[in-house]
Amino acid sequence: MANPTGQGSTALLEVVAGRLNPQAKIRARVQVPPLAGLGASASIAVAAAGALKPDISRDEAIQVAYDAEREDLGVLGGWQDQVAAAYGGINYMEFGENRMTVEPMKVSRETILDLEKHLVLVFVQARTAIDGGDVIRDQLERLKNRENLWAHHRIKEICLVMRWALRHHNMELFAELLDEEWKAKRQFSPLISNEYIDGVYEYASHHGAKAGKLMGAGAGGHLLLYCPETEGLVAGKLREVELHPEQISFDWEGLVTWSG
Repeated sequence: MANPTGQGSTALLEVVAGRLNPQAKIRARVQVPPLAGLGASASIAVAAAGALKPDISRDEAIQVAYDAEREDLGVLGGWQDQVAAAYGGINYMEFGENRMTVEPMKVSRETILDLEKHLVLVFVQARTAIDGGDVIRDQLERLKNRENLWAHHRIKEICLVMRWALRHHNMELFAELLDEEWKAKRQFSPLISNEYIDGVYEYASHHGAKAGKLMGAGAGGHLLLYCPETEGLVAGKLREVELHPEQISFDWEGLVTWSG
């Protein structure tokens, strides 16, 4: 199986091209490390679909990108990364059998600025022996045995309330829900987190982070921390232990194509 965000990004580009224009030659430039948990492979695939077919619709680009990863390369996962890459912004998504609903969130400028100011993103650990596919396979097996079904239902409930919290700029509730979501997500599989990741989370919390979660499937990647009024202190303390925190900003356009 190719690693679509590392050296195997060539394989991902090839299978997208095979679906849209087999004769095309295409390259990608990526700004995040491999296996970062930030949906880079989905972004590469969506961008490639747009480059190969500039008039492609967002939904068609999502389908091509999803099929390239899931069917052609056998990479396990859902649809959310492809949707996020194609639509941009902050979205509420619902998935069901043969259906997908994407609701662009209408949030205040105050909420957007609050999130961009107080969210800190930090790369904590690369996946080694365990990859995202291992994590997803384990959690699906546990879901099949109904071991973690309650956690899945709880996260659905949290998402509904978080949508309300963001719409109404209730950032205290947002922080509480983000923390609860991370606790519930960890119940999907014991492979999602580990002692080191838990240690970084606890260290950041001790120095002012109010909530956070690991991005992506788990087992490594980026930790997202919400640090209201303490983002500078938390970032500084993370640098003291040789981590490299970044602040974030939202992209509101999603898939954009141009020539030049």
